[in-house]
Amino acid sequence: MRTLTTLTSNWKGTAFFVGLFWLISVAASAQSTATDTVCVETQDVTYGITGASASSNFTWGFASGFSALGTIDNSVSANNAEIEIDWGSTSGTTRIYAVEQSADGCYGDTVFLDIVLNPLPTISLTGDIVCENDSSSVNLTLTGTAPWDVTLSDGTNTYNYTVNNATATVVVGVFTPGTHTISVVSVSDANSCDADVSGVTPATITINAKPTTGGIFHY
Repeated sequence: MRTLTTLTSNWKGTAFFVGLFWLISVAASAQSTATDTVCVETQDVTYGITGASASSNFTWGFASGFSALGTIDNSVSANNAEIEIDWGSTSGTTRIYAVEQSADGCYGDTVFLDIVLNPLPTISLTGDIVCENDSSSVNLTLTGTAPWDVTLSDGTNTYNYTVNNATATVVVGVFTPGTHTISVVSVSDANSCDADVSGVTPATITINAKPTTGGIFHY
């Protein structure tokens, strides 16, 4: 009877350690091991499984506790070894997962990918009022991650700048008297995210003509 008790006790101890090892293994397999970065509103971003077996099927989704910041398209491949995601306009961090089921019906460990969605940069600009032959400039206000690559246009010429501060003044090459419109062609920040410049109000630069002074005469 004592032997039976000892065996039972040993069995319980073994079961405890086996269960503990299983919990540790599951916890380890559930950790995210990679991070991706993408700009918000990016469409048809492809994600896939490395070395995916053609005979397996894969299930994808957003991990528990993370917001679904995009829409998953499962029609890319027959067994879902690849998917596409259309990312929405909300920035932040989310996590996707994939679960493999083999042709034998066995499930693999869940794999995860953390994804950081960076916001699109923005820009606003104001012009200047100067005198003829003075340097004309445009004041920029930017959001996003520095530095920014900014391209402006006066309708004839384009001007390219690398801007390191969220507020900056840049010189443009218009000198003739009159009113000049400076528009934004493109803005890209350090995350390689491109601003939507379609609705940005152009800047107006007014150059006032210098007076025409007559010669000096003796009264």
